[in-house]
Amino acid sequence: INGITKYFLLDTGASDLVIDTETERELLLNGTLKRESYIGRAQYELVNKDIVNGHLVLLNNVSIGDYKVNNLVAVIIEDGSLLCGKSRPA
Repeated sequence: INGITKYFLLDTGASDLVIDTETERELLLNGTLKRESYIGRAQYELVNKDIVNGHLVLLNNVSIGDYKVNNLVAVIIEDGSLLCGKSRPA
């Protein structure tokens, strides 16, 4: 994500790309995330049926191997895992 390399679990059943607050902090520090990157909030139901709140953000320059996506909606979940789901473009 904009030059930060992370290893994600690929989950085709997941609805979005999920990042944790540590990755959010890195993206804030390198200037990838800005105030205008935050586009809303959403609730998610986890596998164990817990409901968690997340911040929706707009990411640019997400690469998986040679595949690149711009303007991708992701969710930041506190204590979340790095999860690569079927996110939607903005």
